[in-house]
Amino acid sequence: MKLAIVDDDEQCRRQVVEFVRTYMKNTKQDIEVEAYSLAINFISEYRSDCDVIFLDVEMPHMDGISAAKKIREVDKYVPIIFLTSYSQYAINGYEVNAIDYVMKPLTYFVFEMKLKKALKFTQRRVNEDVVIVTKQGVLRLPNSEIMFACSEGNNTAYHTVNGIYRERMTMRDTAKKFKGSNIAFCSSGCLINLSFVTRVVKDVVYLGDIQLQISRSKRKEFIDRCINSLSEGG
Repeated sequence: MKLAIVDDDEQCRRQVVEFVRTYMKNTKQDIEVEAYSLAINFISEYRSDCDVIFLDVEMPHMDGISAAKKIREVDKYVPIIFLTSYSQYAINGYEVNAIDYVMKPLTYFVFEMKLKKALKFTQRRVNEDVVIVTKQGVLRLPNSEIMFACSEGNNTAYHTVNGIYRERMTMRDTAKKFKGSNIAFCSSGCLINLSFVTRVVKDVVYLGDIQLQISRSKRKEFIDRCINSLSEGG
């Protein structure tokens, strides 16, 4: 678990670090903390690798709202909690899907409550997101947006509703990322999100206008998974 605190107030940063240490001691949970004094520095280094971000609203060079918009360009779902001394600024958090805000000065009771909320949100995402490493950097892909993933030499190509992303990884290792998800092999080189299946005709599975071949060795298992998915409303 990784948490970032971005605030130009050194006392506030130290306080958050101490609060996290207290939380870890009380819950026996490990949390890595990274502290930044400037949002512009955090944004330049961010690689979609945080589980929770505490973000001050008022900072020099780049304010918290602007920073959050930059974060959302590469990470749509990471929980953002704003820190502010003025409640009227909190309403701006809706622009960037912030999950909450904390009024300054901070108290441990309120901080703990907000952190627990963020961690619950993060836990729900664990089985819903796939993290991949591309040439452009680290990306989070929601399962709900991945139509299928197929082998391209030494790479896996993730075909999503927003485009295609490639990662250097075997299909066997790719499949481990989807363990417990509504995704199944239609062949040894192709995983399909069953939620996108519109029909199956003989040895061809249709995802709308997209046609993919079902191998003989995977046919029975794949058809069974499709039937189970339909019966469960998936």
